[in-house]
Amino acid sequence: MPTQHDADNRAANLGALVRDERAAAILDCTPGHLRNLRTKGGGPRFVKLGRSVRYRLSDLEAFLDAQTFASTSDYEAA
Repeated sequence: MPTQHDADNRAANLGALVRDERAAAILDCTPGHLRNLRTKGGGPRFVKLGRSVRYRLSDLEAFLDAQTFASTSDYEAA
């Protein structure tokens, strides 16, 4: 019978998945804002599992990295 430890190891190998609420907390925004970004584009990559949406922690980190700039002129150039 699989244990929680086995499930945790599989999650780590796949890239841990989190729900909207946790992803929003990590990004310091609301779940509604994430829904808008999914609809309009420009937000973090997400995983669609049937009707459920999940975010990989690695995709949230990549999204934050893409939003990181050294100066305002770097931001304006992007």
